Amino acid sequence: MELHKAGKDLFLVFIIFRAYTSVEMHILENMALGKHAFQSSTHHGSVADRAVDGTLSQDASDNSCFHTESETNAYWEVDLGEMVFINHVTIYTRSDLWGPYSERRLRDIELYIGPSRNEYTRYGFYEGVLPKGIIHTFNLTNTVFGQWVRITRSESVVEFFELCEVEVYGYPSAYRYILNKRRAGVHVLNIALSQSLSILHCALICYNTNVCYGATFHEDTRMCEYLTSVTGVEADDTSMLIPLG
Repeated sequence: MELHKAGKDLFLVFIIFRAYTSVEMHILENMALGKHAFQSSTHHGSVADRAVDGTLSQDASDNSCFHTESETNAYWEVDLGEMVFINHVTIYTRSDLWGPYSERRLRDIELYIGPSRNEYTRYGFYEGVLPKGIIHTFNLTNTVFGQWVRITRSESVVEFFELCEVEVYGYPSAYRYILNKRRAGVHVLNIALSQSLSILHCALICYNTNVCYGATFHEDTRMCEYLTSVTGVEADDTSMLIPLG
């Protein structure tokens, strides 16, 4: 079950995971936005960071796409800055390609995720030519824990490589675990309970509450457990009050 919220600077998705008799909910955000990116080579100043600048134009004339030289093993990768849980990766292809060979640049696309730049595992593959001007999402079978994300092609492809944006949707590890409540200077999660009519109701309450970062719905008791985050402040075991109206 998903709830979507659109905004100018942030795209949030509530993903609800079933685990035994409870439902765990997290907020997804683009973890790659503004992070440091790299590529195998650079063609005419089209640097790797263009794919994580938040500009969703698929026209290269807007300086929104990265571009490598024509080469084998061309790649693009981003350092997310920390280990995070990754749910899916979305790529934006260039729409203004021309010529009979241009679209072949995006053939047999591979998605790799790893804890470091030297330790990747392949989690996604698009076989064949990825058409120009489309938005393609690699939906992961299971949430992947990693810090580095690489987009590349099969070794047999020798061509230019370019994409206009890469979005890595996930959530920080601090939002998944309840950390030490007595330790100052870290993300601290306080728990608040309230009765809810359904899983959807539980999600909607959290969605409409600015300080709510996640929730767990317990089907047996119909109770909703909310998580709030406090940064740099020592927890005092107080609870957050959320109206059910």
